[in-house]
Amino acid sequence: MVNVATPSSDHAAMAIAALDAGKNVVLEKPIAISYVEAEAVQQAASRAAGKLFVRHNRRFFGDFVQVKEVIDSGSWRSVFDPGPSLKYDFRNDWQTLKACGAG
Repeated sequence: MVNVATPSSDHAAMAIAALDAGKNVVLEKPIAISYVEAEAVQQAASRAAGKLFVRHNRRFFGDFVQVKEVIDSGSWRSVFDPGPSLKYDFRNDWQTLKACGAG
């Protein structure tokens, strides 16, 4: 098994290489930095002996599980009200750099 947890710009190439080598691949999100790369990963996964697993590190946290349960129930509606106190801070780390895929 290969776990691809590198800068985002390397994800597609490394996942494709590992899949082509017959490995199971755990791929951190995002799987690619473009649609074309994502399609290439999908094509590699469809022809590979190994399996592709996309990992989101918070997928099994309680709040994410609860949201999935609500969505799966079919009884939900979306409402967005940012209110007066909404403040968004931009990240300032390697994942914001264009050279790293601006993930």
